[in-house]
Parts: sequence; C-alpha cells; structure tokens
Amino acid sequence: MTDLSALLPILQAVDPLPEVFARLDEGRPVRIGVADGAKAVTAALLWRRVRRPVLYVTAREADAQAAADQLRLWTGEAAVHFPAPGALPYQREPGDTEVTWQRIGVLARIAQASSGGIQPLIVASVAAVAAHTMRPADLGRGPGRLRRGDHVSLETMALVFGK
Repeated sequence: MTDLSALLPILQAVDPLPEVFARLDEGRPVRIGVADGAKAVTAALLWRRVRRPVLYVTAREADAQAAADQLRLWTGEAAVHFPAPGALPYQREPGDTEVTWQRIGVLARIAQASSGGIQPLIVASVAAVAAHTMRPADLGRGPGRLRRGDHVSLETMALVFGK
C-alpha cells in the first residue's frame, strides 16, 4: 500500500489550513468546505493536528468503507472503519458476529488511545454511529467466563448484565 503520510507536513501549510489550525488550537469551532477529492487528506491533516481520536462520519456505509481505505493511505493503520451492524433494530435474527467484533475492536482502540496508544481516526456511516454497541465503561471490564459446572446466582447474573 502506498504511504502518503510524508506529504502531510507540506500540505498543512496550504490555505486556509493554518487559520483552521489556529481556531482549533484556541478551542473555537471550525467549519470548512472541502471538495470530495480532498476530504481524506483534510481529515488526515486535522487528525494529525488534534492528536486525539477523531470521528469521520459519512452518509452511507459504502462511503465509510471507501473513506477508510483512502485515509489509510494518509494515516496508515490509524484509520479504522467502524461498521454498521447488518441487523435492523428489533430484528429477531442475530447480527453478523464479525461486524460486532469489528465494532468492539474499534471501541477497544479508542480505550487504548486514552492510555497512550495510537490515536485512531474512526470512519463510520450515520447508521454505524446511531447503532448501540456497548457502554464505554464496559470496555475495561472485559469478557466474563462461565464454565460447565459453575454455579452463579440469578442476582449475580442480573448485576453483571445490568451494569
């Protein structure tokens, strides 16, 4: 895969980015219009500047996957796709387990970033962002384990699943 990240220091000086960066550094809101062909590099420049997790939202799932692929050219493995669950709300069939694990993996990367890991640039569709996965507090808890023969009271299970 081609690595374009070496161009980012040069491109950050292109107008109006210095003014945008100054506003961000002051904590002021920023609104910029960007041509479709420049969205990936602009997002990569903003992500590089803020040095914290960034969420890039697209209208459709296919657009999110394409944007994540483009952003990997600029940011390497920092760009991650947060997929939308395939199942519709209240659908009786279970969702795709691979998608669920991908979603949990992205959430875990955000948790790792807060403790000094690589800051991710998360790309997601509106549907992916709107779908509930799990509470942030549950990420650090990790999975539980029950083995055959274990005895657990209903109260204990209710407390674990109710958290």
